[in-house]
Amino acid sequence: GGVEAINMSHFIGAVYGMENMMGRASNPLRSILNYASKTYLEKELDLWYVLTVMGTNKITGGLEMRGLYIGNDIECYNRACDLSLKVNFTLLEKAPKKVVVYL
Repeated sequence: GGVEAINMSHFIGAVYGMENMMGRASNPLRSILNYASKTYLEKELDLWYVLTVMGTNKITGGLEMRGLYIGNDIECYNRACDLSLKVNFTLLEKAPKKVVVYL
């Protein structure tokens, strides 16, 4: 857990390609996390997930909660991902040749 787990998850994302993971509920990192949850956590803990989906209000421009998902299985995560994909991503039919990002 902790910093090591966060660093490893970022490494896995970088190796697989963030462009292949962002906005997709099914990916290698999620598979690893699901396996660890089922194998090590769910047998020992009454584990519940509380997930929010935030998005921009088109009228005010402010951030608002668009969804709240509470559950103790992967379906909770999948539903939050489905809404997040609709609210927070613009999918393109064709990959751009060049992208400039300012962080």
